[in-house]
Amino acid sequence: MSRRRIPVIFLVVLLLLSLSLAIANSQGVEEPGQYPPLVLPKASHVLFVLPHPDDETLPSGGLVSDLAKQGVKATFLYLTNGESFQWAAQEELQKSLLSPQDYLEFGILRQQEPRAALAELGYPKAEILFLGYPDKSLEKIWLEHWSAQNPLVSPELRTSISPYENSFHPHQAFAGENILEDLKEVLRQQKPDLIFAPTALDSHADHWATYGFLSLALEEMRLREGIAPPPTFLYLVHRGDWPNKHGKEPDKQLPPPKAMRRIGTWMVYPLSLEAQAAKERAIACYQTQRHLGESYIYSFIRANELFLRLDTPPLDGEVRVLEPTEDTFWRKVLGGADFSALTFAWDQGLRTQIEMRTGWPTWGSTDLHLALVYQDHTDFLDATRSDLSALPSGSSLVREGPLLRLTIPLAERPQAILASFASYAPFWVDRTAIWLLRTP
Repeated sequence: MSRRRIPVIFLVVLLLLSLSLAIANSQGVEEPGQYPPLVLPKASHVLFVLPHPDDETLPSGGLVSDLAKQGVKATFLYLTNGESFQWAAQEELQKSLLSPQDYLEFGILRQQEPRAALAELGYPKAEILFLGYPDKSLEKIWLEHWSAQNPLVSPELRTSISPYENSFHPHQAFAGENILEDLKEVLRQQKPDLIFAPTALDSHADHWATYGFLSLALEEMRLREGIAPPPTFLYLVHRGDWPNKHGKEPDKQLPPPKAMRRIGTWMVYPLSLEAQAAKERAIACYQTQRHLGESYIYSFIRANELFLRLDTPPLDGEVRVLEPTEDTFWRKVLGGADFSALTFAWDQGLRTQIEMRTGWPTWGSTDLHLALVYQDHTDFLDATRSDLSALPSGSSLVREGPLLRLTIPLAERPQAILASFASYAPFWVDRTAIWLLRTP
């Protein structure tokens, strides 16, 4: 019998993965600098907006435990049930081939884990809401399936409507407008005075899109219903090889990823030994996630938790925001597709300067997605660097070395703008955060 050859492409992939991890690890493990402490405003009702089960525990379980001790009411809202983790589902169900019913069964199993985890954190009768949208599909819904007339079909569940009977709205179509209306309905019903949500700087596409849906819901309610957005603090779960050292290290501080330390305002929430112990017990409730590796999920047990505030400056002059750079192998190698900063200005339309770490490759491309929020409606604009036909007449995109200058004339000024970009070379390389801007 001849020995089977290992495909060359497989070896190449392994090499690239190794290089990517080496680059991530080379970012250093230094302790955090002088980050200010997280000082929470007085709140009686906190809403946690969560892409998946476990997102309440990994980044903020110690904080949740302290809120429970203080008698603060908390509601936990999950956009998905996390059913699309194929390897974990195969292991839990002891099946190599999974049917839509198997994925549904796994999603129902995952719904039980936050109930147990929250009980360990001090909320044995937590108010939990499941929206029931498909795991690993929120970005695609945000970008491509806004209308309920064009819902997304989940690759795993093989349906375009929620099959979970305990969803906030059972049998809801997988469409962006439905997610948006569900969020607004929850916000009206719950009336939270403090929100915790994922940052759009998170590298997981579901976390990225969850921030977009929540931000749009809050802006539409601000403009059309006169409801001021409550203070919102952002948490991070996924960014390259962060946390840098895997495994439980309760005596060590958890710093932000090095590539993100210059972005926004990071705040430190110190954890007592009691809060750490409660968080460790809560993490242990997520048995389906042990397939991520216990060293990873327990690496969130540190001396502190981290939260981020991103300002929303008025667009009455130039607004420049920074982006993480060089935090994956391909961003390191393809600097012309690695976003480093964005500058926005309003001048009878939106002017944007897109800065890349090095010069733009001639073969690269860029996608643009804008949500323009007006007093009575929201418009969406999508375009690529090579095709501006979807933008208003007179729009232009000019390349100057590492810069792209984008001009979009708009007859009517929106009250708020949510802007994001993605780069391809020709495969996907980088994605900016969803940046919220308000026009004066």
